[in-house]
Amino acid sequence: MERLKNKVVLVTGGSGGIGSEICRLCVSEGAKVIINYNSDSANALKLAKELGSHAIAIQADVTDPNAVHSMVQQALNRFKSIDVLVNNASGPILPKRFQTLEWSDVQKDITVHLGGSFYCIQSVLPSMIQQKKGSIINILSTYALGKPPVMLSSYVSAKSALMGLSKSLASELAAYQIRVNMVSPGITQTDAIAHLSEETLRQKTQEIPLKRIATPKEIAQTIVFLASDESQYLTGSNIVVSGGSIMP
Repeated sequence: MERLKNKVVLVTGGSGGIGSEICRLCVSEGAKVIINYNSDSANALKLAKELGSHAIAIQADVTDPNAVHSMVQQALNRFKSIDVLVNNASGPILPKRFQTLEWSDVQKDITVHLGGSFYCIQSVLPSMIQQKKGSIINILSTYALGKPPVMLSSYVSAKSALMGLSKSLASELAAYQIRVNMVSPGITQTDAIAHLSEETLRQKTQEIPLKRIATPKEIAQTIVFLASDESQYLTGSNIVVSGGSIMP
């Protein structure tokens, strides 16, 4: 079943671990995909080649509004519409004690997670408003829910701000039949956890009721659901994909 047939999906950070799986699954469900990347051109172009005529890779720093606008225009020129926006782009997660944190550190996280989403949403809105439909999916983190880990106050603050923006836009954009939802992944098998020791991973796994770490495809499956018409009565929702480690 092609749940995303005739839909065009823009995925920011599309060359990463979760992003690439989102792109693959969207194409398998019938979508055309724009793979956004900033510096990882090798993986982005490799993925675009793998997905063939159903995908295009476009470089853009999501924190640069001019670059975002150019990317969206290129996408519209190629595929004529953007039906789904997945704000997945992220920066490095760098633990730092609050006492040594600079405001510039916080600004960097806010600029990437909140600012990047802000610019992308504003750029795709005219097209979505014109067609009177759309799905925007913002990727949060379980770190912004429940008890956050220590030394990540900057990252958690940025993701929490993105949650606030998502809820506000869910109310505001409903008038145009544009849905805004969130996905909060728990610990997932990507390069982001490559630095963790086997013992740390074992301990974290034991804390998860399902006793395993999520795969990128499992996160992507939730995003495809929110992108599809199967979720057409969902807006302002935050789906937590954490194996039960967070139960809102």
